[in-house]
Amino acid sequence: MPPDYDHTIIGAPEGNSKKSKKSSVTPKNGGKSDMVVTARPVKAEEAGSAPSKDMKKSELKSKNPSLPPLPLDFAVGWEQLRQFIDQNCIARAPPGSHELPTLEDPSKYYAWQFYLRSALLNAEHLDYIGKAFWRYHLGHYQEKPFQIAGVESSSVPVLTALLMEARNCGIALRAFSIRKERKAYGLRNIIEGQPDRNLPVFLVDDIASPTHATLWHALGICRDAGLRLYSSAFVVLFKGRRNETSNVLRTSGGPVSIRYLYALNEFSLTLRIPSEEVDDV
Repeated sequence: MPPDYDHTIIGAPEGNSKKSKKSSVTPKNGGKSDMVVTARPVKAEEAGSAPSKDMKKSELKSKNPSLPPLPLDFAVGWEQLRQFIDQNCIARAPPGSHELPTLEDPSKYYAWQFYLRSALLNAEHLDYIGKAFWRYHLGHYQEKPFQIAGVESSSVPVLTALLMEARNCGIALRAFSIRKERKAYGLRNIIEGQPDRNLPVFLVDDIASPTHATLWHALGICRDAGLRLYSSAFVVLFKGRRNETSNVLRTSGGPVSIRYLYALNEFSLTLRIPSEEVDDV
């Protein structure tokens, strides 16, 4: 069942931070790659897909006394999105396959890759993401208002979900998006929208890897624009193990903790190939 989003997570099940098996994919440049760690298949009860006694209750007990009890539909929403991602948003390849060439080196290949767009263009899942975010951050916003921003185009559905749920919470949330490259014509801008220089920027995205390349890009653009960062960032999926130290960005303005809904060990990343039956001759 999903616990509280009280440190670096929102809605993740407890007890499934076991070590994973490594893929046979060769790391790029002879080093370690954030794309080559393959988690073992997760048992249903570990991944939260098996119903528990707690989930049969109308409310789930919150570990954080400052938060209200966790509604049952929150736990159900977390599991529904997890299953959708596991079944529809992961490209998997067997060892030795050349089906998923890497971005850095086309002569090397991924064992798996996430494609979250189909999940993030689903209204039900976006509704859950918005509610999960604001369940934790509503109090934080009331104490210290912020604006949200993310790098196009993958962050745009997440930004939209947070904006729509903010309206339901009575919040007039400010938001802007950041281009990957400066526009080559017109205003030649790299920021779309109107940032508020008086508000810290809460960065969001769909996915973050332990290298945080996209978040670092966003951070640099905000710094160049004279914008300060909020002490947290949010992604739907962190491509690392739960509670890793790599989920913190060490910046000159202070650490930024990456909050996330899911980590690698919520999913089965190995390709399951059905055994072929050979007809008798």
